[in-house]
Amino acid sequence: MKDPEKTVRKQNEFYQRNRLRLLEDKKNNYPKTKDKKLKYNKEYGEKNKKELSQKRLIRERARSKSDPIYNIKKKLSLRIKRAFDSKGLKKTNRTWNILGTDREGLIKYFMETQGINILNKKETEGKEMDHICPLSQAQNEEELVKLNYYTNLQFLSKKENIAKSDKRTPESEIKCIELLKRDWINRGRN
Repeated sequence: MKDPEKTVRKQNEFYQRNRLRLLEDKKNNYPKTKDKKLKYNKEYGEKNKKELSQKRLIRERARSKSDPIYNIKKKLSLRIKRAFDSKGLKKTNRTWNILGTDREGLIKYFMETQGINILNKKETEGKEMDHICPLSQAQNEEELVKLNYYTNLQFLSKKENIAKSDKRTPESEIKCIELLKRDWINRGRN
């Protein structure tokens, strides 16, 4: 039986030695084979839809376990999509665009505001991501995007989050006013 690590190492060495030639060949041959490759990929995807879906799910689960930011982003993406669906709207922007920050910004925000290192699973264990100003307060798409801004997020224990639900608190009222007064929607990156 072949050693997979040795095979990968040899493939990487070959690529490094022949990188420029391989890239040039790819550049020259791609226009000639583009339509054929697209057709093959489409047919293969249709024939193997179930198997490919299972493989993707396995990769996503593994990444969710090993990458806390990816896990948070996936949960936020689903929560945002459900909020849009509940208002009869379609989520057309990427999650990071709607949040108005990137991975590093989110890490920094939680460290500065709640003293939580979201890269450390032990610090977020038993906690849930919560919107300070509930998304149910949004009346339209613009407000929904504004309420999904990263500064409207906090970690609460599961018990606290259930108790809070969509209730309005003095803190959430202030946050709602602050966020809804914004006259911009972050739609820069896609």
